[in-house]
Amino acid sequence: ATRNRTGGFRAIWPVGLSDLNRHALFHVWGVTVEQPLKLWEGHEERVELWDAERAVREVQTRELGREPTMLYLNCEGCEYQVLPRLLA
Repeated sequence: ATRNRTGGFRAIWPVGLSDLNRHALFHVWGVTVEQPLKLWEGHEERVELWDAERAVREVQTRELGREPTMLYLNCEGCEYQVLPRLLA
């Protein structure tokens, strides 16, 4: 996990959340730096997804038993998979 420089208590993890451990292909779209006004075709990126319950346990383990006080979930539809796992 990468520590946030503003307070030290925020961590950015190099994994996504899901309802089970798996890998997925994400379609990444945007604008290039070289041609900021021209849309490009994008690319696919292979990502690692963790079961949300596993992710919370891992945070607790790495943070010496502390539970997360906040979870920022920014996704397009993943909440339908992730929230039930967090409530389990």
